Amino acid sequence: MVLEFQILKCLKPSLLLFALIFWYSADAQVVNPSADSLLKEVNDHLENDSIRVLLLNQLAYANYYADPLASFKYGLEAKKIADNIHYSKGQADACRQIGMAYWEQGNIPNALNYFLEGLRIAELNHHPQVEADITSNIGTAYNSMGNPKEALIFLLRARQMQRRLMNKLRESAVLNNIGDSYLAMNQYAMAKDAYSTALDYSIHNGYKLGVTTNLRNLGNVFEANSQYDSALTHYFKCIKLSEQINDHRGYILSHKSIASVYFKIKKFSLAKHHGQTALGQALKRNLRAIIRDLYDLLYKIAEAENDQNKSFEYFRLFVAYKDSVQNLKVESKIAAERLRFESNKKQAEIELLKKNGELQSEGIMIKNTQLTFIAVLALLAILFLVISTRNYRRIKVKNNELAVKNDEVNQQHIQIKIQHDELIVLNEELRSQQEEVMSQRDALAEKNKEIETMSKQVAEVNEKLEQLVAHRTEALENQNTKLSGYAFLNAHKLRAPLARIMGLVNLLQMKSNAGEKPVIMNHLANSSDELSEVASTISKAIQDEFNPSPK
Repeated sequence: MVLEFQILKCLKPSLLLFALIFWYSADAQVVNPSADSLLKEVNDHLENDSIRVLLLNQLAYANYYADPLASFKYGLEAKKIADNIHYSKGQADACRQIGMAYWEQGNIPNALNYFLEGLRIAELNHHPQVEADITSNIGTAYNSMGNPKEALIFLLRARQMQRRLMNKLRESAVLNNIGDSYLAMNQYAMAKDAYSTALDYSIHNGYKLGVTTNLRNLGNVFEANSQYDSALTHYFKCIKLSEQINDHRGYILSHKSIASVYFKIKKFSLAKHHGQTALGQALKRNLRAIIRDLYDLLYKIAEAENDQNKSFEYFRLFVAYKDSVQNLKVESKIAAERLRFESNKKQAEIELLKKNGELQSEGIMIKNTQLTFIAVLALLAILFLVISTRNYRRIKVKNNELAVKNDEVNQQHIQIKIQHDELIVLNEELRSQQEEVMSQRDALAEKNKEIETMSKQVAEVNEKLEQLVAHRTEALENQNTKLSGYAFLNAHKLRAPLARIMGLVNLLQMKSNAGEKPVIMNHLANSSDELSEVASTISKAIQDEFNPSPK
């Protein structure tokens, strides 16, 4: 079979066809062969050491889908041994296995508590692979709690960790969970891209369980987009692949998804058939959370068919399983406390037998000493437990405070980045303004040089003007002196003969004696000659002044 290009745009069609032919032609695998071989190794290895912890954790993971209760039991045993031998990696991984068993049973709060405890141990003791896996599990838990935004924070961080560790298979699992978050937020394109990338990883790395999960998730995207034919095509493919590899959980979920699609398109008889098929297998595997959802779906199908008796029966069972899943946390705590009590009781009985033997051999005084010592040890143990509990609570509070601080630091980092970008823009503006100022400064320097040149020229002109003014002043003073001389000639030498002439003219007009007229005329002629001589002198002086003869 060939997958549709709309689903797997990131894969080449020829490669995909070859891969799916390989999956479909593969022989059916034995149910949990790894779990059986691991159980034999655990039974053969009785020593409580780190090797047994690793085997138990692997056994818990192998039973995760097939038998969550067995997975829970193996995880608890692994954690107990790891705690006793102070094996931090085993402790963190055991917390993860216990949390996964809780999650599979629908007990999300308890699962989250174990995930967070395992993450704390992994971070403190630097176990990067376990830390990356648990970070992904925490994101999955938040998805199950209906908080996809918080889930994305952990899942995207987990993907980066897996990339640094170059673990493609684990990264593909994280991508599946990232797709679940986007699907829950109705971001179908992002979900489809994440599922398709995960499918590509699973095919190239031969991860058959991943292929079935990825195909089913892509079917969920089609179902959410009301593309029911494409969704059914993928769900039926998942059923065939799940049967080949004995993926019971994938088989159940595929039938559940098919029943959901048929219910939406109002094919109630087909919906009921697939829902009851899924319910039978889920009851057989004791998958409580899935059983609860199937009873809810079958109740709605019966109600749509107006089958009141079945509707009421399914609804009653749905409520019962819902309450059972919600109360599983209390039941698990009781079971764990009971297991711890039985363990402590056996240990106390062993210690009591030892003490009785010693008391019988060493007497009353030694007995009293031992009893006192035991009492002190008990008090110290109680004190140690109290202090440990307080320290754990304080560490938990500090971790919460640290998470808040980390969020604040991230916000401050974002603000600093924004301010940094603003500073870069301001620096660019300042640089451009500085360049403009420098160009203006250069222009001003050129202008200053021009002004200095002009100032020198003006100074030279002023100096020449001063010399010219001084020369002209001296010339004017000489002219004034000469004019003063002319004025003196005019006032004295010219005016005296003129006055005599005027007086003689008056006498001539007044005297009628003919004998006096010749005398007057003679004086008048002399004064005229004198006047003419003075006038010639003045005329010659003026001519010499304004028309000097060449030397």
